[in-house]
Amino acid sequence: LNASIQSSVGPPEDPWLRGESVSYYYFGYWMMGATSQISGVPSNISYNLSMALIPAMAAMGIFGLVSTMVRTEGRRWPYAILGGVAGGVLLGVVANLEGVLEFMRAGGMGSQEFWDWIRIEGLNGPFPTPSESWHPDEFWWWFRSTRVINTFDGAQGIDYTIQEFPFFSYMLGDLHPHMMSIPFIILFLGLLWNFYRSPTSGSSRTSFRNLVFTLTIGLSLGGLAFVNMWALPVFAALFLGVAILKTYESYGGGIWVLVRGVAPVGLVVIALVFLMFLPYYLTFSGSVTGIEPVSSATTRPLHFFIVWGLYLAVVAPFIVTTFWRASQTVEWARRAIFSSLLPLLPYGVWSFLYLEDGGAASDLLERFLHVLPLALLIGMAMFTTLVVAAERRHSGLSFALILSA
Repeated sequence: LNASIQSSVGPPEDPWLRGESVSYYYFGYWMMGATSQISGVPSNISYNLSMALIPAMAAMGIFGLVSTMVRTEGRRWPYAILGGVAGGVLLGVVANLEGVLEFMRAGGMGSQEFWDWIRIEGLNGPFPTPSESWHPDEFWWWFRSTRVINTFDGAQGIDYTIQEFPFFSYMLGDLHPHMMSIPFIILFLGLLWNFYRSPTSGSSRTSFRNLVFTLTIGLSLGGLAFVNMWALPVFAALFLGVAILKTYESYGGGIWVLVRGVAPVGLVVIALVFLMFLPYYLTFSGSVTGIEPVSSATTRPLHFFIVWGLYLAVVAPFIVTTFWRASQTVEWARRAIFSSLLPLLPYGVWSFLYLEDGGAASDLLERFLHVLPLALLIGMAMFTTLVVAAERRHSGLSFALILSA
């Protein structure tokens, strides 16, 4: 943050190595630094103000987006407000289930065999003497909630995975790009919602509005990558999914109709992402040099449930209920095949790379069964999306389903 404030050009100078530039995604620091300069607030204060500003903007944005989507489905204002508040709580407050284990351990609950089965580093067994207070006595007990996933080879952890969540960053005071990107992610989702709901064609006014949407989405997605580079592939894929859904609802048809409808806007947005921020990409050099298949470890289903269980408790019933209510049409077989195969595409890519890397074919079935439950859930969401999209033009339910998927 100090480097961004003191720099008169971009990229900012590396504060630890004189003459070298920051090789990182620094747009968030640049924005917070510019605000600090404009307001005349020193960085030691603006840092903490930024830590308050980011979650406030995120909560405001998610409230507006969710409440608007609820209203679009014809619900009354109380439901919209309730949905917006729930969205803010799920985004900014809810963590994962590791905290439950911490309170169990502090209370002396569970046998040694139970904690050996849980196998989370630091949770080695129940406290010999239960805590006298309602919370654990350790100061850093809450830090373990972001270090749940690990695979052990004897006593050695070989898959030390960090899975932080927004409230952890807020509590830690970590003004990190993955935290600063949250309100800009919500902004991008709001733009996608407007893009999805806008008319596809018609008057010159509609064409001009679609052009403005395209330019704005390109600017937003490129800026999001500048704030946090890892957000680019995720939300570029989401944009293409929404564009495909919008085209499918407007024109229907097969794969070539979708390609002709999506390719122009997709190519323009991706081009804008890079052209608008070309100086940044030309000076950026990351530590990642390629992609390899994960072969030495697999996330245990228990650890996966600890991290994602609370969110699945919200998303999974919604997906299953809408799938159960979806009407069956004459095209159900084609939609079912498409919805079944697409979620398994990443598994297919992994299998190819794994075998090319010398992996054993006997391992493929085990990994397939490992990803199958999530693939089925995503497939149900995609199938219902296609059914609803064919029946209801620009339905808020379709948009919610594709976000869930």
